[in-house]
Amino acid sequence: MRRTTLALASAAEPTGLALAALSAAVHHLGHLADLSHQPPGRARDRAITTEHQRLEDRLGDSRSYLARAAKHVRAAADTRTPPAATAVPSPSATTTPSRSL
Repeated sequence: MRRTTLALASAAEPTGLALAALSAAVHHLGHLADLSHQPPGRARDRAITTEHQRLEDRLGDSRSYLARAAKHVRAAADTRTPPAATAVPSPSATTTPSRSL
């Protein structure tokens, strides 16, 4: 139980970082939406290219952080001992004998 708790706790940081990166990506999407309403031109094209690259970078960061968090959770799952198997009663043992009258 302690290992699982520690693994989940260690996954919290990269998960938080992934959410922060995703939030930044949404911010860049907002910039791209604003830029789409500006008049065409070289400055706008450069700004769109820059924002698009920043968006891709933040999405990549988010993916990397989520992969790291998944690694911690997977490690916790791999170290857990499976629960003891319980015997399943056979169908003949669960039926009640019929009484003859």
